Amino acid sequence: MKDKKTKMAVFDLDGTLLNDHRAISSSNAAALRELDENGYEVVLASGRPEILMRVYYLGLPFIRYVISSNGGLIRDVRTEEKIYQQPIEPQAIQRLVEICDRTGAECDLYSYDGMSGIPTGEIDRELTDEIVFDFKNHILKNRQMGQFPCEKIFITQKDPEKLKALRQEIAEKVPEAEISQSSFQALDIMSKGINKGTAVKWLAERLEIKPQEIAAFGDHINDIEMLEYAGTSIVCSNAVEEVKQRVRFVLPESNHQSGIAAGIMRYLLRRE
Repeated sequence: MKDKKTKMAVFDLDGTLLNDHRAISSSNAAALRELDENGYEVVLASGRPEILMRVYYLGLPFIRYVISSNGGLIRDVRTEEKIYQQPIEPQAIQRLVEICDRTGAECDLYSYDGMSGIPTGEIDRELTDEIVFDFKNHILKNRQMGQFPCEKIFITQKDPEKLKALRQEIAEKVPEAEISQSSFQALDIMSKGINKGTAVKWLAERLEIKPQEIAAFGDHINDIEMLEYAGTSIVCSNAVEEVKQRVRFVLPESNHQSGIAAGIMRYLLRRE
């Protein structure tokens, strides 16, 4: 294959590649472009549904593979093919929605086509730089969600004790669910065994790239499996403490200071 890459660099978005204004700095974009030119397969891996990643990868045309919904879906955006998809079982979705309804926790379902909590055509007010469109996966009046492929459920509960209790109840009543966190006020629910690490491993094996040739960048708990799988793991100074303790390099720069560009130059391209 003419454009076959021998190395991979995988980037989380929020708190990592994006600055505090939810934008990719010019320095970060230029560093990603240099990686591509130096034989790296540049991959985005986010807890977001893919529809909320498009504004970023469309501006980086060299990116081919996008991991969304915390590892539940991988798409080749060059061929527009879904090459890996691991939705949550319909029965598990129904039980999770029922738990959220009973406890009053906010619940959003993520799929390739969108998010459940936002009607078609409206703007997500917490993501004011992105327009949300063409959603098929919306909450129905009868709460029957099983007819839609759902790779992730994002459950928000701002009370720490209630969140802890919610996590325990889900673990007990929905054993086929994988529980992680991309926020200390929410739970990320995927199909059992699905996370960014398993998705990166699957993609690396498909592309015949060895773990020692992979660099991963993240900041939160849902990035741990991905960071531990990669031969080189790098986080910015704003990463949560639990993550910092489990990676190879902690940068002095934050995500808002283009820490990703600094890490790429310092540890991958070996330039200051």
